[in-house]
Amino acid sequence: MASTRPSYRLEDILALNAEIISLSRVELPLDPHLGRMSKDLTGRLRRLGEDLSERLSAGQSLEDAIEELGTGFPPMYRAVVTAGIRSGRLTSALEDIAATARRVQKMRISYLTASVYPAILLILAGIFGATVGMEQLRMMREICINSFLPETSFIIRSIDFFSALKPLFIALIPFGGLLLFCIALLQVWPSFLFLGDGFVTWLLPGAKKVARNCQWAMVFDLMGLLIRHRCPLPEAVRLATEATCNRRMTVSGRLWANRIEMGDLKTSPAELNPLSRWLLASHLEPDALADSLTLTGERYYSQARRQGLWIQNQLPIYATLVIGGFVVVLYALMLFVPWIGILRHVLVLPI
Repeated sequence: MASTRPSYRLEDILALNAEIISLSRVELPLDPHLGRMSKDLTGRLRRLGEDLSERLSAGQSLEDAIEELGTGFPPMYRAVVTAGIRSGRLTSALEDIAATARRVQKMRISYLTASVYPAILLILAGIFGATVGMEQLRMMREICINSFLPETSFIIRSIDFFSALKPLFIALIPFGGLLLFCIALLQVWPSFLFLGDGFVTWLLPGAKKVARNCQWAMVFDLMGLLIRHRCPLPEAVRLATEATCNRRMTVSGRLWANRIEMGDLKTSPAELNPLSRWLLASHLEPDALADSLTLTGERYYSQARRQGLWIQNQLPIYATLVIGGFVVVLYALMLFVPWIGILRHVLVLPI
């Protein structure tokens, strides 16, 4: 049974992955050399290397050692290492997984960087509205009371209405803080995923579409990688969909794999392009199918990249127009509606 160890950061696993690749290229045994290399490392990466080296020294295979570490390694990494070992092409598999992981990581950083600005804008709007705006309303209400305006007058009623919006401004502060917290959490989340399930995909604007395209890109990219390393098709489907950690996608992947095992190669997800479907049903060479699946993954990566660039470039602009425009209009109403009313009242006072 896999142990419940803390998950490692993506950067740690990629760094260790590079060390394993260098040892595999020169055909050195992993157990003694990985342990020696770990002594030159620090922090999480050192613990990860020592953990793995101890299990290899105890006679475990790399596949079993990684499986033993449990949640320390994401499903995506475990799946590809398993396929690489079984096909005898471990170095190539590790190089492929490093390229895929860095591509997903770049997408995630690009998106999350663009999401910081709206969160800060919400916090600033809440702070200024709950402090400066409310103080202006309080002062104008005092002026009205000192001018002997009745409580039922339009001016005081408008001031009271805007004063009642104080909880809304206060709520913007923790909401923006929650967005920043989610962004910071995803920056260091120890997983190969761009975004997983849960409220984060609903909380961050546009995250759901980007996440879904990235997840499908990962599925087809991983399927191509696994099939190229001679992993059976049903197992490649299961491993690739499970690597996304998306519950719905994992269930659909299992159903798809079960249909393939029963001989139904024509039924496939709508996201799979026609060429890949035809290659899948034609029982052609694995390399041809793997190339087609890789191209399909590239297509979804391109869509996610375009959406990420749009969000990175346009989200701050639209956030400024929507959030900033709303706040400016609200501030203007809070200031000028009561103030104009006060001036009109003063102008009609008898001398």
